[in-house]
Amino acid sequence: MGSGRFAAALDIWVDPAPGMLNIARAHGITVVRGVGERLPFPSEVFGAVLTVLTSVSPDDPAAGFVAWRCVPVPSAR
Repeated sequence: MGSGRFAAALDIWVDPAPGMLNIARAHGITVVRGVGERLPFPSEVFGAVLTVLTSVSPDDPAAGFVAWRCVPVPSAR
């Protein structure tokens, strides 16, 4: 999340770190505590998925890629 400067256009921010969620919330972004390997959303609900540094930090990067592929609507894949 960093300063949040580039996240303002996002609808939802998922992060396991409460501090990062607080920064996102301060920028008016809806926040959800979670991890990329187990996204807390049903399949096919988003028009796009943006991941930043999430392929290098999760415990199971392969599971993250599977989860990220499931949440966008089919036309966004």
